[in-house]
Amino acid sequence: MAPEPPNLQGNRFAVLGESPKSKKKRPYQKLTEEFPELPTPAQKNPKFIIVKTKDSQKPISHYSGFAVHKALQTISKEIISISTLRDGNLLMLVTTKPVADKFLRTTHLPGLCDVEFNYHESLNFVKGTIYAPCLNNIPEEEIVKELRAQNVHSVFKFTKTIDNATKPSGVILVTFDLYNLPSKLDISWYSVKCWATSTLGARYGDRQNPTPGGKPWSVQLLT
Repeated sequence: MAPEPPNLQGNRFAVLGESPKSKKKRPYQKLTEEFPELPTPAQKNPKFIIVKTKDSQKPISHYSGFAVHKALQTISKEIISISTLRDGNLLMLVTTKPVADKFLRTTHLPGLCDVEFNYHESLNFVKGTIYAPCLNNIPEEEIVKELRAQNVHSVFKFTKTIDNATKPSGVILVTFDLYNLPSKLDISWYSVKCWATSTLGARYGDRQNPTPGGKPWSVQLLT
């Protein structure tokens, strides 16, 4: 037999008013293990090199650019850019430090001249600031020694004056032997964030000093 229609008791919309049975919610369970921190992708560390001839009377810009370029590529083709400086020398950016060291061991460009390759004095460094009061009582030399594995080249501590007494502010300017500024710096069991030099520093009087790129940096202590 066919099933009988539902008893609507004079209301033909009664079927639409019936709500479905609610599903039982599972009790909230807090995860015991935190999601692991994603590894930081490794970044290349390009290096700037100055190329000059040993003959001060004839800079490398006086030679054929075609011949010089071919001679440089015989040493390595991992060259990002080459530019000519005002004094006739070349400024070259290569992909990695091992490639730079390969150029530094070269003393002669085939068929051209004797040359010298040297690291640029300032362009291979990047500056950043950290707030690390845990380093207030540690000498700068010890800080550099312990953080050398993280490419720290030098540090400078900013101070503040309270009641005519000079005290460390906890803000430190860090110079890295790197092309890019790292996002953080591991100091013993601390992990502190590295800021660009224009965002963190000493509130007690802005300081203006040239950066490797030639732009001034100012520092302000965040509150």
